[in-house]
Amino acid sequence: FTIADFVADQRAPTPSAAAELMVPDGVALVEGVEDLRRRAERALKAQLWVAQNDLLGLQHRLGRAGTARLARAEGRLAALEGRLESLSPRRVLERGYAVVREEATGAVVRHAGQVAPGDDLTVLLAHGALRATVLPNRASDGGAR
Repeated sequence: FTIADFVADQRAPTPSAAAELMVPDGVALVEGVEDLRRRAERALKAQLWVAQNDLLGLQHRLGRAGTARLARAEGRLAALEGRLESLSPRRVLERGYAVVREEATGAVVRHAGQVAPGDDLTVLLAHGALRATVLPNRASDGGAR
């Protein structure tokens, strides 16, 4: 035995056997690489599956959030539409009011002092219109009637 034999991790009976120990087995290397490839493929598939599930979860959450937001917006729109409709001139007329216009100019009559006896007027109602002529006021204030 030599000193090298005592400090070596492994002993070989001949130089050829030592060479065989130094060079790995080709079949074992190929099998090891194939095993590593299969393990890497399984790990990648598992990561892909997790990522797909996360994506599906995000899609569902996004869809629910979008649907809820749309429903809230539709509710606000309906409320505003109701308020706007209640203020509509047509709705005011349906409550029994009328719009009076001067026949000659088309101006809306807002107070009696705008018209004089003999002026022709158009009275717009909820359904249809009337023509009218201003008569002299019998009251003492001298205003139109």
